[in-house]
Amino acid sequence: MTDAEHRPSATERWLTRIIRHPLRTLAAVLAVAALAALAAFSLLGVNSDPIAMLDEDLPFRQTDERLRAEFPNLDNNLLAVIEAPTPEQAMLAAVRVERELTRMPEVIRSVAWPAGSRFFARNGLLFLSLDELEALGDRLAAAQPLLGRLAQDTHAAALFDLLAQIEQREPGGTTAPPGLDMQR
Repeated sequence: MTDAEHRPSATERWLTRIIRHPLRTLAAVLAVAALAALAAFSLLGVNSDPIAMLDEDLPFRQTDERLRAEFPNLDNNLLAVIEAPTPEQAMLAAVRVERELTRMPEVIRSVAWPAGSRFFARNGLLFLSLDELEALGDRLAAAQPLLGRLAQDTHAAALFDLLAQIEQREPGGTTAPPGLDMQR
């Protein structure tokens, strides 16, 4: 077989075209890579939802889907826990966090703070255990004379008079105005 009779193979013809047209080859390779990257980005992913790994026909999955359909606001939530040295500081921080988060409706759809709602302010005692409620009732009953005096005269002077009486009690003694438990 002579060179004149030699017919180039398909691979040789393909490589010859690549060598003769390097810019076209580079453009074609980049286009295919871009399409592959776009396909990978849109079609491949990791679902980190552990519920999605379970069969949708399971009864609890069906119940979960109905719950999510009925209450969409319970889905995709974030819980923030606020800690502070005192309950008052925690309350002030919670008020500020709620106020600031509600100012960002484009980022945060809704803010729910059950402890700060009017409902819990009015009905919070209903959520105490019976023992806690009885202890609170006992403390309020013991403080009733003091609270009664403050309720009769709501001016600051009355409060300061009461505080002065506390200060002037017997030195070293435990006598306090009626209704003020000094041990708590």
